[in-house]
Amino acid sequence: MPIAKAATNVQLASLANRLRLTLIRDRMTEFLCMATEKKLTPRETLEYFFSQEILRREENRIRQGIMGAHFPMVRTLEGFSQTEQSAIDPRVLRELAQLEWLEQAQNVIFFGPPGTGKTHLAIGLGRAAITAGYKVAFYSTDHLVEKLEQAVKEGTMAQRLQQLSKPKLLIIDEFGYTPLSKQVAPWLFKLINMRYEHRSILITSNKSASEWAQVLGDTAMTTAILDRLLHHSKVILMQGESYRMLQEQKESVLQETPIEWAEQQPGQLTAIPRWTPRCEPKRRKKRTSTGRSIYRSLDTFPLNIRV
Repeated sequence: MPIAKAATNVQLASLANRLRLTLIRDRMTEFLCMATEKKLTPRETLEYFFSQEILRREENRIRQGIMGAHFPMVRTLEGFSQTEQSAIDPRVLRELAQLEWLEQAQNVIFFGPPGTGKTHLAIGLGRAAITAGYKVAFYSTDHLVEKLEQAVKEGTMAQRLQQLSKPKLLIIDEFGYTPLSKQVAPWLFKLINMRYEHRSILITSNKSASEWAQVLGDTAMTTAILDRLLHHSKVILMQGESYRMLQEQKESVLQETPIEWAEQQPGQLTAIPRWTPRCEPKRRKKRTSTGRSIYRSLDTFPLNIRV
């Protein structure tokens, strides 16, 4: 059998391009030189080429997924300050980070006052889901309402609901700040009903479940929505002072500290005591709520749902 003539780097790059191996195409010369210098076997060379191509595709997939989710800011689970939000059991966060609830089409609801880390965790879980291979969409409540109202005016509600029902995880942030109109509320119920037991919803809210009727404007509809959201859910109550207020307080303390004092007593800045809120929330024994009970009346919803 005649020995085939060795292909040039340009020819190899052209073949890689036809196979859509873009990283190998762009770095063909570099990879071949590295394989020669490291004295890799043909099998090792192929393994290295393919592994690098797969790594590049994973990076592109994650980047595109994050861009498509439209997160308002960069937040990660690793960047969440457990020190500032000690009301959450670390075991609960680790359980959420495993994303088993997402695979089982369960919902996650964060209740709590502003600034306690609800949006941070929502974005962090969303990014973790994208990294794990799931499609995620993030909407503030105002933005979601705007999209639904636009669909009503244009007569494209069926297409809009179909679009919103596709992501494996739909994040609705800041629910409760603005009351929903009677025109939009029924469509929100329709959306939640379409995703029920098929795909997960993550909601952050500054209102307790018993106050949602004020937001939706209809007690019966509120009961129906909560019935579906809480049936398969993990509900976490965020407590404590605003994280942003704590950060501002710390920065104020640092700015008011004389430079001479800091120089004369090195290390003292790190020993500044943690600022204690004037109204420390009452600590109670934590428990995990799985939301297995289906509530049939709004009056029976718990006023404070705790971990």
